Amino acid sequence: MTSNQLKRTAAKTAKRAKRVAAKVSKRASKVLRKARKQARSAEAKRQVARALGKTGRVLETAGKAAVVAGAAAVVAAEAFD
Repeated sequence: MTSNQLKRTAAKTAKRAKRVAAKVSKRASKVLRKARKQARSAEAKRQVARALGKTGRVLETAGKAAVVAGAAAVVAAEAFD
């Protein structure tokens, strides 16, 4: 190989390596974006589940309070009859 051929081959190889590195970088970025999105999604699901759990407990307590209030109203109505 002559000096010029060696330089051309080295330049082609460098360009190809650069293209491959860019593709790998692009794929890695895509994977990281997807992972971040899934992490946000999982966190949102946990927050929704937590909020629904709290809401369920509040509604359960309100239901019990309504039953107690109804029973107290019946007792009060009977007491004044």
